[in-house]
Amino acid sequence: MSMFTHAATLAALILITTTSCGSDAPPADTMNATEIDSKGDGGNISSSDSAATNEIAPNNSDATNDTEQPLPGAPWAPCKENTDCDTGYCIEISQAPEKKVCAQPCGTGSCKQNFSCKAAPGSDAFFICLPNCVAVVEICDGVDQDCDGFPDNGTCDDGALCTEDKCSNPAPKTYTCTHAPLDLPCEDGVVCTENDKCVGGKCTGTPKVCDDKNVCTTDMCDQNGNCVFKANTAPCEDGNVCTVNDVCKDGGCTPGKPRDCSTTNPCVYSGCDPQYLKSNGCFSSPKDNGPDQTGKCPKSGTPSKIAACVNGACGYMAN
Repeated sequence: MSMFTHAATLAALILITTTSCGSDAPPADTMNATEIDSKGDGGNISSSDSAATNEIAPNNSDATNDTEQPLPGAPWAPCKENTDCDTGYCIEISQAPEKKVCAQPCGTGSCKQNFSCKAAPGSDAFFICLPNCVAVVEICDGVDQDCDGFPDNGTCDDGALCTEDKCSNPAPKTYTCTHAPLDLPCEDGVVCTENDKCVGGKCTGTPKVCDDKNVCTTDMCDQNGNCVFKANTAPCEDGNVCTVNDVCKDGGCTPGKPRDCSTTNPCVYSGCDPQYLKSNGCFSSPKDNGPDQTGKCPKSGTPSKIAACVNGACGYMAN
């Protein structure tokens, strides 16, 4: 054998040995099987597992350009809720007309272009292909899912103005929403309340007082928050004890009928005078002594005496 033939044979053997040793190296982005053990089988990946996770489109495709439509529930199939998907995750993506598709599990292959293999929301053991921070919904777990620099932002909003909403971490790997009541001025949205303030986590105001101190108007707060005083016909008191049944009219108190202070004693004068407050204005005074001019005093029955008023009462006097 010539020297040139020996050198060529040796080079071929080195090339074959180098090629066979490098073919067993796993891809750089291959993830630990225990990290994606969603089936609870200890992380063992069967041939069916490999087939399922290797159904990945080339990197130059996207969610809307697949030539074959995925089966319902399969990765990239349109969905509305998590229960629509085999993986249990329905994710929002801006690249697809449907806006929501079933997530693709990852760990043994690459994700589509503009997607990355990340922990599924609410899980640290199951990984899916998620958009690179596009339309990912934040959850209260200490992770910045939407990559805006604010983990858990907006996840605990209870819609109340008077609570401070936070995603708290009271214990390791434990996250929960808290809603601490605030002590602040607020607006309860009711036009007829004022001095609104947060009390016990709720915005509460005091009713607006509309009072013109007039019993002959009905006071109210209208739909614009303005005080309105409407004339009524309620009973009232005009301040004169010698009138009764006074009534409101045109916003004022109208005097009623004169008080009846009449008496059955024909020997006194009767009437009403406001100065006699203890008797509701009624008073009486005796008439002068003399014959009864009313004919209401009883007759004596003897010709020598006639009916008369004596000291304010019926009596008799000589005829």
